[in-house]
Amino acid sequence: MKRHLGASELVDLHLGESGGAAGARAARHLDACDRCRGTAADLAFVERALQPGPDQPPPRDGLARVMAALEQAPQPRSVVAPWLGAVTTSLAGVVAGAAAIAAAGTLLLAPALADRVPLDPVGAGLALAALGFFGLGSFATLALTPVLLLEARPGSGRH
Repeated sequence: MKRHLGASELVDLHLGESGGAAGARAARHLDACDRCRGTAADLAFVERALQPGPDQPPPRDGLARVMAALEQAPQPRSVVAPWLGAVTTSLAGVVAGAAAIAAAGTLLLAPALADRVPLDPVGAGLALAALGFFGLGSFATLALTPVLLLEARPGSGRH
């Protein structure tokens, strides 16, 4: 044979299900080819490893031993600093809040809008004051977000 045996041919040979002239050619190739013989040996190893073992109940203290080993195992460390996610989220919120406030202020004071919907000076002042308080509250909340997230995480002792 000029080509190596395929998986189905190796399985058929291993299980003794290949017959005829094709089976004889495959068997001769297996005798002559180190690569296919190695693959057949791997197949036999896997078959032996998957054979059922004797029926034995698990040890009574098996779960306790596994749990003790897990508790003693070192905890994986985060590659990223724990505060980085909170700061990134807060900065994204601040940028989005600033963009929303700028857009709302621009729409509120746009001359084209004022031509369509006349605003009295008191109404415009109140609207700007409300927008300012909203912005100030948003920035204060977003500035506290990293602290709140870090304090709420497991292991901080305060949750």
